[in-house]
Amino acid sequence: MNPGHPDFLPGTKAELITENLQPLLDRSLLGAHHRSSRAVLHHGRVIAAIIISLREGDAP
Repeated sequence: MNPGHPDFLPGTKAELITENLQPLLDRSLLGAHHRSSRAVLHHGRVIAAIIISLREGDAP
């Protein structure tokens, strides 16, 4: 994503996954996942994910 994009976050892909995606995948941020949640791995590393949270209320 380009810096002008509203969803742009600075950092390398590895840093962004570690800081933003890993807490969702390991359930430390939102808790339990719906069984439809999926992660795509490439050589053991997450490259994409769809996480459906079962947490009630607003997302953090």
